[in-house]
Amino acid sequence: MKYILIFLLCFAFQGISQNKINKVTYNRVVNLEAIKENLKSDFSESSLNKIVEGADNYKHLSYSLLFDANQSYFSLNDIKITLDSDNEQNELNKIIKRVKHQKYYVNLKDNKTLYAMTMGGEKLLVVDSTKQLNWKLTKDYKKIGDYTCFKAQLLNGSEVLAYKDGMAIEAWYTPQIPVPFGPLQFEGLPGLILEVNVGNNTYFASEIKFDVDHKIEQPTEGKEVQRKTFFLKLKLI
Repeated sequence: MKYILIFLLCFAFQGISQNKINKVTYNRVVNLEAIKENLKSDFSESSLNKIVEGADNYKHLSYSLLFDANQSYFSLNDIKITLDSDNEQNELNKIIKRVKHQKYYVNLKDNKTLYAMTMGGEKLLVVDSTKQLNWKLTKDYKKIGDYTCFKAQLLNGSEVLAYKDGMAIEAWYTPQIPVPFGPLQFEGLPGLILEVNVGNNTYFASEIKFDVDHKIEQPTEGKEVQRKTFFLKLKLI
């Protein structure tokens, strides 16, 4: 997979200002071949092709992570794209409808994380403390753009985030940007996460901007529920 990471600030990174807001744009790709292999015994060829075509639409999505030294906010960007066929457009619209309400907020000072979402038509605000994730740091490294990134493996994704037991989750973070933030619910590493692999999905940074004209506002809509309680119920559904 080829990554093109655009850097809009041309000086050596020294630290994150408490008051200045920075922005990372992430894109998402799905491993379609892995989906085919995993599901081929459960679906007919025509049904499997439809599933794969639908999953391929995730490549049109992009997300933003706003962050300063203390807090971060991750959400879906507005999608303005017209696809060639009505069927493809309808499938993309369904995906956008599912994920547009998902917002993730982390505040280190208040020791708080918030996850805004909808379930069954009800808006929820899932609340928890920070630093709940158990990462295994490795010596594996690679370059993403101009940054040296190290690999970390999440050991308790099932327990804390309700991912399927045994699902491989790994992140690539850079100590050159020393903030513990990243896409989705992933945080707590000694550097900004520029790539995370979750099962068949990869979120990767495609653009970084420093000192942007944005505000970080924590989500407030939805019925508050503790994350531990919420994910326990989610596993039982």
